[in-house]
Amino acid sequence: MERLSEFPGTNAGFAIFLTNDDLYWRGPIRKETFDEQFSLRGDPGLQIQGVMEWHKKASAAKSGARKNSISLEGYYEAEWQEYSRLSNERYGEFRYLMVETAIG
Repeated sequence: MERLSEFPGTNAGFAIFLTNDDLYWRGPIRKETFDEQFSLRGDPGLQIQGVMEWHKKASAAKSGARKNSISLEGYYEAEWQEYSRLSNERYGEFRYLMVETAIG
């Protein structure tokens, strides 16, 4: 999304993630995970910045073809918002996370 600044007339970009899997906003059960730098969990808000990479002990099965790190130039804050609740079952609640990148 940060590359959107290369296109004339672009003012902002948005990434929207909608899920009913509560592990994304509650976080993993274990403290140290192979993908911890990519976590979308926030207490209460999420801060996204800098370089993110897979844990050095992550196997190819865990990281797949994603061997390169991701480097962000900006600083982004986001907070999970309730979208809808279909039931009180584990996967009955939908939440979304929206991140805006201002251009310029």
